[in-house]
Amino acid sequence: MTAKPSQEPIRGSLPAKHFAILFEGAWIFSPDTTDPKHERILATCPVPDNGMHKYEFGLWNQKPKLRRVDGFDTVDMPPNSSFQVKVLSNIQNTEDTFEDLFDTAAATYPFVYLPGKNHPGKTKASSPSFAIRKDVADVSRSVSIPLPTSVRAAGALLTAEVAGMGKGLLSDGASRVKRPFVTFVFIYEYESTFAAEVSVDNMQGAITADCNPTPHLIFRVFPDSEAMKQAGSTHGHIHLDLSDDSGEKLHATTIFDITRRALVSRDATSVVPNGTCCDIAIYHDPNIMEFDIGDTGMDREELGLPDPPGLKRGFKFPACAGGGMVSGDKGP
Repeated sequence: MTAKPSQEPIRGSLPAKHFAILFEGAWIFSPDTTDPKHERILATCPVPDNGMHKYEFGLWNQKPKLRRVDGFDTVDMPPNSSFQVKVLSNIQNTEDTFEDLFDTAAATYPFVYLPGKNHPGKTKASSPSFAIRKDVADVSRSVSIPLPTSVRAAGALLTAEVAGMGKGLLSDGASRVKRPFVTFVFIYEYESTFAAEVSVDNMQGAITADCNPTPHLIFRVFPDSEAMKQAGSTHGHIHLDLSDDSGEKLHATTIFDITRRALVSRDATSVVPNGTCCDIAIYHDPNIMEFDIGDTGMDREELGLPDPPGLKRGFKFPACAGGGMVSGDKGP
């Protein structure tokens, strides 16, 4: 059995006026160093284009099917696409840096967090820093977003924990049980009016709060169960049957490992095997997978979470349950 959560999220809700960006499934969050004037966050999806997943973005519309952002004719994220989200309104910032933001979030949510090499809590002798592999970054979908007011994590997989020889490299890894979190929520609080832009290639769309004071923009990756069935349910040389819980567990474990291996050590003297990310993996309980809905006040569908055991509405694991990782390295 995995250990019980050391700190249960407090049920609550989001601010009355806010814009939220949700990332559901397998994403790596790291500092975006392409804009030297502004601190930004880069979200990278390392799941390869093998025909077994779908990649979508759009506005939440009170149902699992997303609404297109005005200016776009689809909700599909093109292969190797680089999205930019700009917030045009004055946002209330509470943290000044990427490090401050995720240090604060990690104090409440025990997600997988690999701090940068200059983080005060790390020692150079024992803690290598990690960056996204170039061959992964070159072909992955990515989204650049501005620094938000705050970050929350939802969808903790309570029946699994992250462990392994590399656990000590995680933020506060020695003292708290780390878990996969399916969804990361970036919250932008504003006072009066709100406007944002989403752009990719030569396309651009607008988001306002004229009719909805709390617009939610969602980027998500999720398994295409039909494609898996037609292809013999093969993913990464592992046979998957997403119709039962054991198949879901295998899928979560596989996606987590794909995400982990997308990060490599920047330290030439590192003892990490083959320069890959630290040796960590998902370890599941033998019972049915259970998720904590979190403290955002959003419902399960919007967060990309499955129905609880016994509730059969056909809503199963739209977002890859391997969850996201945070890597705080900014480079040399």
